Order: sequence, then structure tokens, then C-alpha cells
Amino acid sequence: MVAILTYLAVSWFFADLSHLSFFTSLTNVIAFTICSLGIGALWSLWKWRKWMNSPRVQKLLNRSFKEFKSQDYHGSFKDSVWFPGEAKSQNNIERIISWIVLWPFSMVVYFFEDFLSDIGRWIYNRLGKVYTSITEAALTDEMK
Repeated sequence: MVAILTYLAVSWFFADLSHLSFFTSLTNVIAFTICSLGIGALWSLWKWRKWMNSPRVQKLLNRSFKEFKSQDYHGSFKDSVWFPGEAKSQNNIERIISWIVLWPFSMVVYFFEDFLSDIGRWIYNRLGKVYTSITEAALTDEMK
């Protein structure tokens, strides 16, 4: 409910609708809503992929799969009781809907939390290799 009210408030603000024009330009509101939800659906696919590849979910999957393998069960892991709920989309409906409806805010959070961290980690790794090369170049053959 909060997500829907937030979505309506955000769409009202970004569509530049006053109280009276909201009713007179309903086609604009419908078009804006369809476009916004379409973008949100695409964003939710990206976020779901990131979620499934996150260390938290991968750790749960690996632990559950080891337990699954230790049992004498002949079905598929995905359909078994050992498959973790965090990796099932039907158990994450609220999360997915919030990604779809509140995608602008989710993008901002992603930019400041994940994207900048990834860039910082990439720069740190590259600089580390340069520093190692400089150190090795400064050593004589006897020191290496």
C-alpha cells in the first residue's frame, strides 16, 4: 500500500500534474504509468539477477545444495525442500514489486551503494597491480 501511494505521489510530481489537469489528461497519466512500470519491470530483472548472484544467496544455495547432495533424493534440487526460499521469486514478491514500482529510488540506491563500490574495488585492484609492479622493478635480482 505504501509503495502504491508513493508511486502515485512520485508520478504526480514528475508528470507535472496539478489537481485539475490530473483529471483532464488521464491519457498522459496512463501513458506515464505504463512507461514507468515497463522501466520498473526491466529494472527488476536486473535487480533479480544481482540478488541471485549476491554472496548471501550464493552461500545459501551452496549450503543447501551440499545438504541436498548428502540426502538420498532423486528429484531436482530446484524442486526440493532444500532449495532456499530466498532464491524463489514467489517468496520475494514484495521485493520485486518494490523494485518495479519504486525503480527510480532503487536506481539511486544502487548507484551510491553498489556501483560506486564496484568502481572503487576495480580501481583499488588495478592500482594494487601497479604498486606490485613498481615494487618488483625496484628490487634487484638477488632480492627477488
